[in-house]
Amino acid sequence: LAQKEAELTETNKVVERLSKERENVTDIVRQDFANRLVATEEENKRIKTDFAELSARNTYQQKRADEEKEMEAKKMAEEKEALLAKLEAEKQKEMQSLHERIK
Repeated sequence: LAQKEAELTETNKVVERLSKERENVTDIVRQDFANRLVATEEENKRIKTDFAELSARNTYQQKRADEEKEMEAKKMAEEKEALLAKLEAEKQKEMQSLHERIK
């Protein structure tokens, strides 16, 4: 009977030790999960910041490209108007020259 009580006491000690170890493992897993969660949240914030910066840069570059296109189109329109005015002046000059020859 004393031997069975000793075995029971020893078994209870083992069960208690294993229970404590399981609690420690649970705490370690819980802490690891918390650490990974924090790291993931930090990475998510960094990615959002990077995305916002890229979006702002893209918006700026698109606006600049649109302004450059608009300036180029305005320049081409001005050149076209200048050429048309020059052609009209040359036409008027030729007409005047023809009128003077006819007279």
